[in-house]
Amino acid sequence: MSLRSLRADLALAIPPTVTVLLVFVLVDAFSLQRLLFASLAVSAFLVYLDPEHEINSVRPLALAQGFAALAGFAAHFLFGPSFWTAGSAMVIVIFGMILARAMHLPAVATGSSPCCRAPAGTGK
Repeated sequence: MSLRSLRADLALAIPPTVTVLLVFVLVDAFSLQRLLFASLAVSAFLVYLDPEHEINSVRPLALAQGFAALAGFAAHFLFGPSFWTAGSAMVIVIFGMILARAMHLPAVATGSSPCCRAPAGTGK
């Protein structure tokens, strides 16, 4: 690996990584939904891996992740935490991405994550 190649890789990896780290801070401060970290980290890696791919452009990434977060939190608010709620949120996110023509695969996990909390008082 040449120094130029390493610099190019770092130039591609640093911006999405810093962005996701900032989002981690916001998510942790406002919602404590740490399960979201995994899907957001995958988004950062996908942007690094192939920044020119259509699913990694700003529109699909922002639309899909934003819609998925809203759908997941809404499902959790309406139906409570359960695997059925998570599955329902996943289906809604998939259809939403298809209708919006804004595919970003990690958003499927983003939509399900808020629904996977243990019910209050279970100690889990």
